[in-house]
Amino acid sequence: MSMRNPMTDTLGAQQRPGTAISLLFCAIFALSVTSLFAQEMDLGVEPELEQTRYRVDGTVRGPAGPAEGVTVHLEVSDMRIRRQVGYLQTHTDTEGMFTFDLSEYDFPQLGLEFYTVSPRFIEGLKIEVVNREDLPLSLELNLQPGTMARGTVHDTEGNPLPEVYIQAPGIRPQQSDEDGDWECFGIPPGFTRLQFTKDGYATEQLEIRSQEPEVLEGFEITMKSSRQLIGRVVNWGGQPVPEALVTFEYRDRGKNAVTNEEGVARIVGIPAVIEEGAAEVLLQAKGYLPTRLPLDPNEIGERPIDWTIDRGVSLAGTVKLPDGTPAAGSIIMAGEEAAGAPQAQASADGTWEIGPFPPGEELILTALPPSFEPTWSIADLVVQPSAESNKYKGNVELWPKGFSSTFAIEYDGTTMRMRRYDKGDHGFGAPINYEAPWDGASGYLEGTLEVVGMMQSGNFTLRQRSSFGEGLAGEWELREEIGASELKVAPVQEVVQLPFITGLANMDFKLDVAQELSGQVLTEDGHPFIDGYVFLTRWNDTDVFTPRAEIEAAGRFHFNRVPQGVFYLIAYDEEQANSAGPFPARGGVNDLQLIAGDDGEHDPLDD
Repeated sequence: MSMRNPMTDTLGAQQRPGTAISLLFCAIFALSVTSLFAQEMDLGVEPELEQTRYRVDGTVRGPAGPAEGVTVHLEVSDMRIRRQVGYLQTHTDTEGMFTFDLSEYDFPQLGLEFYTVSPRFIEGLKIEVVNREDLPLSLELNLQPGTMARGTVHDTEGNPLPEVYIQAPGIRPQQSDEDGDWECFGIPPGFTRLQFTKDGYATEQLEIRSQEPEVLEGFEITMKSSRQLIGRVVNWGGQPVPEALVTFEYRDRGKNAVTNEEGVARIVGIPAVIEEGAAEVLLQAKGYLPTRLPLDPNEIGERPIDWTIDRGVSLAGTVKLPDGTPAAGSIIMAGEEAAGAPQAQASADGTWEIGPFPPGEELILTALPPSFEPTWSIADLVVQPSAESNKYKGNVELWPKGFSSTFAIEYDGTTMRMRRYDKGDHGFGAPINYEAPWDGASGYLEGTLEVVGMMQSGNFTLRQRSSFGEGLAGEWELREEIGASELKVAPVQEVVQLPFITGLANMDFKLDVAQELSGQVLTEDGHPFIDGYVFLTRWNDTDVFTPRAEIEAAGRFHFNRVPQGVFYLIAYDEEQANSAGPFPARGGVNDLQLIAGDDGEHDPLDD
């Protein structure tokens, strides 16, 4: 039986119109306050929700359940350029769980490489490719227990050896500590061979056998001191050659060292016993020919061996456009590209240098104009403020690594202007001017660029990776998209007989005015040969210059930058099922016909 409240019953029975209106106003007021409160809460929650959306949640499990204390590493890559852009690390909690926040990696598609490290388990690896819009991501990593091996490493006199490098396939490399103690974990069951290496000592190996996960202790490794190879690199005048690379080669094994200012190089880890005639040294230095010399085992000792390196013939000169102005960015190639021929790039003033080559050798040198095709590149910029306000400077590193430039930036309050100067190969030989509007704070810029003296232009974007302070200072990603060159020039080629006297010889080039070549490709029955390409090959009996043209309507094709000389034309359809040629032709030919199935012995100029 329920009890009734007399006060409640009285109010319910005697409600008046005024009371109802008051209650209605109270309800409306309460709803308004609640709405405002909810809005205030939303203002604080939305950014947090947005931030936690771009995350990865995971669980690490072993055979017995969740694995606590496992170190999880994550390498993040931008899949547009297939390049690592970030590295994260965390540890699993008591439930074996971990979380990574990926909100700062604003790329359409991410490559995620997870790997785990733990003394109890074999190293785990998992790779995922995920669209950013599909985050958050949940995954599970299952690990198997591994064997742990422990021991000490010392020399023949019993002294502990620190920093001995210990490695084997499938396990994380380790080093011995200052007391010579070492341990390797995550060793898979079965058979594993640990390898112990240290400069100045012969490599030792240790076989580990385990049928199930266990701890193996008490291993003692004795490393024997190995001999040293000391040599001095000199030229034919007996002068030392600094910064020469010396490579000791023995039984498919190589060790390197670089000579000091006195031309002396020291290589440690030479085997105690070397077979007669089986060891060599390879000497390489700028301005000198690679020189390979036999090594007499009896000469290896504490006294330096004198090695004489051959100085060859290097070529240097200028390359110019037909009007006599420098052809910045041109490529000078010695031999054929397919054979990995040496190359040099003309600088902003058209100068170049290539070599060295053996004296008296005959060379085919080709000067190729700046690229005709659209190009793009990705670079990292490190921007530092200069002493003057709104002026910056820094360095550029193109991807792939190995090429760098310097740049200077000015900002006038509305526009960012930058000029880049190359410092090495693989970049544009001419300066590049960049210009983009900027509000002084944004981490993303879009603008135009101009390759000075090369008649090429394009667009670029700058996206900030990290900030060192106010303004432009920080790390940025630069993406260039450069249009095709408008230069109407073609390559030139020269056959050079090198002198028998070593040193530097001069060789100047002037690029040719481009010729045009057009024609039609027909099938054997006279119909147009369409949906394919025409390739220009074997120009002057080399494969240095190999442009292509698309076969268009009615089988027509057109080249507008053909050099003088003799070359072959080959046509392919999309499936490369039929070909026309090879056909000898010459620059400047119009209305040339290529007939599918021809034996290639017919010169169309005979017609």
